[in-house]
Formats: sequence, C-alpha cells, structure tokens
Amino acid sequence: MNIVIYLIQNGANPDVPTVRGETPLHLAARANQTDIIRILLRNGASVDARAREEQTPLHIAARLGNVDIVSLLLQHGAAVDATTKDMYTALHIAAKEDQEEVAACLLDHGASLTSTTKKGFTPLHLAAKYGNIKVARLLIQKEAPVDAQGKA
Repeated sequence: MNIVIYLIQNGANPDVPTVRGETPLHLAARANQTDIIRILLRNGASVDARAREEQTPLHIAARLGNVDIVSLLLQHGAAVDATTKDMYTALHIAAKEDQEEVAACLLDHGASLTSTTKKGFTPLHLAAKYGNIKVARLLIQKEAPVDAQGKA
C-alpha cells in the first residue's frame, strides 16, 4: 500500500492500463485490495474504467464475491448496469458465480433484473443454468420475471 501512495504522490496516473487494458483499479479488485481501491478512488481513478473485454472493476469484484469492494465501487458512482462485450452486467456475473451477497448489494443499488446478455440470458436464467438456487430465490423474491425467454 505504501508504494501506491508513494507513486500517486509523485505524479503516477491511477488510470494507466496494462497491455490487457486493466487499470490499477482492476488489478486491486482482482487482488481483493480494498484499501488500495480506496486510495485509487480518492486520487481520481476512473471507477468505470474498461479493460479489453469491456470489463469494469465492478464486474471483477462481483465475480470474486467481494461485497465490500462492490459496495465501495457503487458508493463511488460505478455504473451498476455497465455491460461487458458480451452484455453481462455485474448482476449476471453474480448470478452465474453464485454470489448471493453481491447480488443483494447490486439489487439494493438498482441493478436491472431484466437486462439480457448477448445470448439473451437474464440474471435469473444464469442462476438457474448454473444451479445457483440461493441467488435464484433472491432474484425471484425481488420480482425477476420468471417467464422471460432467451434467444432461440
């Protein structure tokens, strides 16, 4: 953490991407580094920075199930329904990865229950497809459409 503070104090840009397009915020989310994320956000890091597949730090935190980081990113204005190249929102990812706490947090911040991926899947479709009953129950409890049809 000290190195991050040192670099920022000496003019380092908190949004310089890697060759994969990931910014320090993406890397900190992947490494579950909440304190570093706080420092980066306080120093102007773009909360909705996009990596190669249009993935944001929120998508990464949702996949890894880190509700503290998800909440922190949302508090700093992360777009709750930002989509990846394949049109996955963080809620789609949480549903697919069985991240119930993350899904609840995203829903509390207004995540869409009806958005569809490029293949036409809603978050409920993905929870069902991957056998994630707790997330499916949560989505139904929040009134996810149970009769939504994907693409043929």
